[in-house]
Amino acid sequence: MNARHVTLVVLALSVLVPSAAEGQFGVAARFGTLGIGGEGAIALSDRFTVRGGAGLSKFETSTSFNAVPVVLELPDAWYNVGVDFYLNSALRIGGGIVFKSDDPSIRGDLMGPVTIGGVELTPAEIGTLTGVVDMDEQAAYALFGFGK
Repeated sequence: MNARHVTLVVLALSVLVPSAAEGQFGVAARFGTLGIGGEGAIALSDRFTVRGGAGLSKFETSTSFNAVPVVLELPDAWYNVGVDFYLNSALRIGGGIVFKSDDPSIRGDLMGPVTIGGVELTPAEIGTLTGVVDMDEQAAYALFGFGK
């Protein structure tokens, strides 16, 4: 399931909400572990809500390992769709699926010559060291939240 599928699900649910539920649709901005983005929610009843959103997270950080500078990059975009159950007016539990656009990666560029197996190699001979965390495109999530 990709971002288009999530959008289609949210649009279909918005069409299927009965007219008595008018005013039960909410949109909000968000900032957090899934980046900066927005979220929409459709109340199906006073206890159940369908929620979907998208976030951009061009997050990059750098450090060094054994004097080799490396850069860690997280996926650029995250999407989510799920259901919330409100225990009362202040607490909710829920779950759903989160999707990502690409895999986290790490890149290292050597700054000087390195000896490997008794042979000295230059950064040009070695090139860029790249690693990718191969993950599924989607994962289930559970939540415990506050407020509506």
